[in-house]
Amino acid sequence: MVMKKAIIYSYVTEDSRNSGWYKVGLTTTDADKRIAQQDKTSNYQKPVKLVDFDFTDLVNKRGVSVEDIEKEFHNYLRYKLRLNTRKDKQREWFQTFGLGPIYEAKAHVLRKFDVEEKKPFIMSPSGKYQWQWDDVLKPTINYFKKADKGNSIIFCGGGKTILTYWMTRLIRPLLQDRMNIAVVCVPSIYLVQQTLNTYIEQSKARNENFEFLCVCTDNKLKNSVDADMRSEDLPLNTTDPAEIRRFIESTNDRKGLRVIFTTYQSGKKLAQALKGITVDFAVYDEVHKALGDDKKLFSHLLLDKNFKAQKKWFITATPKESQE
Repeated sequence: MVMKKAIIYSYVTEDSRNSGWYKVGLTTTDADKRIAQQDKTSNYQKPVKLVDFDFTDLVNKRGVSVEDIEKEFHNYLRYKLRLNTRKDKQREWFQTFGLGPIYEAKAHVLRKFDVEEKKPFIMSPSGKYQWQWDDVLKPTINYFKKADKGNSIIFCGGGKTILTYWMTRLIRPLLQDRMNIAVVCVPSIYLVQQTLNTYIEQSKARNENFEFLCVCTDNKLKNSVDADMRSEDLPLNTTDPAEIRRFIESTNDRKGLRVIFTTYQSGKKLAQALKGITVDFAVYDEVHKALGDDKKLFSHLLLDKNFKAQKKWFITATPKESQE
């Protein structure tokens, strides 16, 4: 029996993205190949794939037709969310200004056909991850009992993302007059999205409250891998100081984890909004990319005169000396 594929994909071009238009299509082959075909037959700039969702099991195990999947996905965007569509024949272009509505449509299709998304696996620093507790977390926590700043060298592939999640939870008993705000700084928007996904999955798996805000601009570090992502692709992203202050000052949830995700190059925007505020904990991932002249935009959040946190944790796989 030949397995039928059903892949919903989304891509943009430089021009379409600037005006908020995202292509949302379905293919029964391979998303990358399908997009490459459209690249050759259209007059648009080179397409850049953002996401693809595999609904193949709905077709082969649930007997749902490919046409019904596509119809439900598009109709949710068009009629439930009331997104604009192009007035020409290209009815698969939606003015979404980001990926949020597309993820909503995915969840709708799964609910429509009674499919539960797989519950994320709870990752804990034990078992096969025991070395991360023994070699990183335990000594770091003990160090922070007396110090306000700490540096960890973690080899590539050592699980820095999940380690930052664990630390934002484990550090809390050491903090005084807790606001319950952590700030996680990374070098690129792509890494913001990747890190955010880990926090969302692990919080969901633990059934814990989790609130977040992204503070990102489209400025890029040299040699950035962000060519396929912009700040508008992130959920709950803002650089408005008033919105950032509202998030900080909110008392809706002082027990659950609350995190601001930002890039080094967006640090000045965040620091301006947090003037006069000391957050609980700040994590600086791949910090070597932000070290250098203290007037550099990318180093702004590292300096205490610009941004204050009770505890600051600097992590990298490539150590680099700094005077700060």
